[in-house]
Amino acid sequence: MNGFRYKLAMFFQGRYGIDQLFWGICVVATILSASNLFIRSFAVQILVYLTLLLAVVRAFSRNCNKRRQENEKFLGVWNKISGKFRLWRNKFKDRKTHVYCKCQSCKKTLRLPKQKGMHTVICPNCRNKFQIKI
Repeated sequence: MNGFRYKLAMFFQGRYGIDQLFWGICVVATILSASNLFIRSFAVQILVYLTLLLAVVRAFSRNCNKRRQENEKFLGVWNKISGKFRLWRNKFKDRKTHVYCKCQSCKKTLRLPKQKGMHTVICPNCRNKFQIKI
């Protein structure tokens, strides 16, 4: 058994491994597989297998720099998407106590307490001063 573990460790040495893009590809494969339950298409099933094969090939790749760059691009896109959903969730959660508005110059979203009347707001990002009515 020790010889097998050693050989397995030697095989994985220098390989890229599992990252967030690996899990993203697996989620896409799972969604495709679930949709194939209703569609029943051989082409979709082949696409599921190819997607899983892509994930495994990336995990076993020795070109770690290229895989790291791919993962960084994926995380850049993923963080933009998840940030939008996080903002929507927070807006809904804070709808009774806070108001969200955008700065007129830098377009950053600001969270303000919900108090009626005219307020002078200073953007913490660009230091722009503007009036807002709540």
